[in-house]
Amino acid sequence: MSFLNKLKTAANQTKLASTSLATNSVGTVWGKYGDSICETVLRYATLAAKKGKPFIVDDAKYKANVIDPAWEVLPTPVRLLGRDRLNWDAIFLAGRSKVFLIEGEDVTVHPEAKQRINNLFAGMLPKEQLPAIAAESSCEDAN
Repeated sequence: MSFLNKLKTAANQTKLASTSLATNSVGTVWGKYGDSICETVLRYATLAAKKGKPFIVDDAKYKANVIDPAWEVLPTPVRLLGRDRLNWDAIFLAGRSKVFLIEGEDVTVHPEAKQRINNLFAGMLPKEQLPAIAAESSCEDAN
C-alpha cells in the first residue's frame, strides 16, 4: 500500500470515528454508560446527603456541589451529548424530591434511589430516545 493510500485510509478512519461520536444517540450512550451514569448520580447524591439539608435545598449549593461535579466526571461520550440535550440540570433538580429523604435537618438517600434515578432519566430524556433507553438500561437491575 502506498503512502498516499495509507494516509487516505487513516483520514477515513479518523473521520468515521469522529462522526460516530458526534452522532451517538442518547439511547445508544445510555445503553453503554447507563450504569456509570446511575452510579455517578447516586455517588454525588450520597455525598450531598452527608453534607446535610442546606446542600440539598439551596439551589446554588446543590448545583455547585452536586450537579456540576457529577457532570465533570462523566465519561467523555456522555458529555459530548451536552448538558442541555440530556436535561442534566433538570434531572438533578427534579430528583431531589425523589432521591432524598429529608426529615428535619437529617438527609438520607432513598433505599430505591438507583431505580428512581433511572426513572428520572427515562422520564426526562428526549422522547425519541425512550424506546432505546427502556430496552437497554441496566440501571434498574443494579439494585
